[in-house]
Amino acid sequence: MKRHQRLVEYFITVGIEFESVAPINDDSISNPIRALRIVSEKECVPDGYERITTTVTGRDASLTKKGMMNRSSRHYLCYTRDPDIDQQHNSLFTRVQYVRVKDVAADWTKVPGPIMNGKTEYRLCTKNDHSMPPVADICLITMDGKESCPAGYFELGFTINALAICLRLLPMDALDLRYQTCILDRYPRTDYANSPLSNTVAVFCQPSGADIRLQPSMPTFLSFVLTDSEGRKMYAITVTFYDKLEEDEEHHCKRALELHYTEGFRPAWPDKEKSPRQLYHSKSVCILSYYPFFLSFREALKEIYRLANSPGKIPIERYIINLCEETPLPIPSKCTVRLLYAHKPIVFRIPNEDELPLLDSNIKKIFCCLHLSNVLRLFKFLMTQKYKILFTSSHVSLITEICEGLTSFMQPFEWQFTYVPVLPYSVFGILDAPVPVLVGMHSSRLRPDFYSDPEKELIIVDLDNNTLHVPPHCESIEVPPHIYKSLKADLKLYAKADKVELFDKESIKFV
Repeated sequence: MKRHQRLVEYFITVGIEFESVAPINDDSISNPIRALRIVSEKECVPDGYERITTTVTGRDASLTKKGMMNRSSRHYLCYTRDPDIDQQHNSLFTRVQYVRVKDVAADWTKVPGPIMNGKTEYRLCTKNDHSMPPVADICLITMDGKESCPAGYFELGFTINALAICLRLLPMDALDLRYQTCILDRYPRTDYANSPLSNTVAVFCQPSGADIRLQPSMPTFLSFVLTDSEGRKMYAITVTFYDKLEEDEEHHCKRALELHYTEGFRPAWPDKEKSPRQLYHSKSVCILSYYPFFLSFREALKEIYRLANSPGKIPIERYIINLCEETPLPIPSKCTVRLLYAHKPIVFRIPNEDELPLLDSNIKKIFCCLHLSNVLRLFKFLMTQKYKILFTSSHVSLITEICEGLTSFMQPFEWQFTYVPVLPYSVFGILDAPVPVLVGMHSSRLRPDFYSDPEKELIIVDLDNNTLHVPPHCESIEVPPHIYKSLKADLKLYAKADKVELFDKESIKFV
């Protein structure tokens, strides 16, 4: 493959274009759940309803077991988002309870379909509490400790057949919304002929969209990989920070909400008369390169961000030009490049042809998220290049480094199919492609059908919980036992893979 001649292709700024600001179009926001119903497996699902047959990890989601309703069939929860269906029971609701039928209060609506517990009839009931926002999504989890409430959901305080119902509510506050992003600025201003800059890169810099908040958070880093039509990989490292929201920018946001939510429920904008506080909006700067210097570029962005927020006579644009135009590309075995923005130099080195390929990332994180046995099992599926593999975490910054590390283990082979370690919310349809894919996404975007849909054959790697979900019909490569045993022993000896402590809920926050 032809060697690219620049260390950095583009340096871009990404954020909200306030004159055309708009919330990300989430179907669950514009179409909340309007009614529930319990239906037997022997009955047809009513028109417009969808049946929940599995829990969040693909286990049976039957609300009844044999004998509970004096019959052998299983019963499932169904829901609809259609406002024109089942008018008798169709209305927005915010609360759900499970009580004996004789205890149902007058202001609650009974969900069609009784549940018999022995000789006592119970009912699910719903109510629209105007102090709470409507329901955006619903799912079920088992209560045996093997499943947990998904990120962004909350668990209701009752169980049915050892299952709990979890709800995700619509954002009641406009500050809980996510906004569309775009490229605000870039260097150079014009495209290189052999590597044009795609406008879609903005959604990868902020894969969940831009946000507005009351308190600015510390800068966060994210790496991702783009693949063009010729199969060339472009690597990116992004730092996201928060700028003050100006008065005219706030006016544009309010106007966008009025246009986007024309009827029904509308998230409320903070009332500054009651609480006059400064607001902040997210913004990202990103380095794009054909060379995966993830750690080195991260250090460069740290220094550029520090310099931009420090008093000095040199404009920040001068440092950007220096990085993009004046910093040469390292030459294998001849030239190593050192940047000196602070006291510690930032080193760029390209390996020689007789060395392992460039891997400028921390592969230790693989074993901090997955036990050695899970890593080896996953690797055997990865080598088949036959299945869709989905990495998920509540800390998206982990995913690219782990994907890069795992695919580097495939040397001298390469992953040949679609590779998107950080998948923006707007392009989730890629999981429906009829070809193998290797992708990653925030855990809050997981849907129950990812586990249960047999056509997807989706292997799900949960980095937060050290779990690997493999559909029953997926087959891995066969590794001779003596080679497998030797590989496992080498990883323990040289990589100390069995000694690495797994991330816990606290330590994972600081990766």
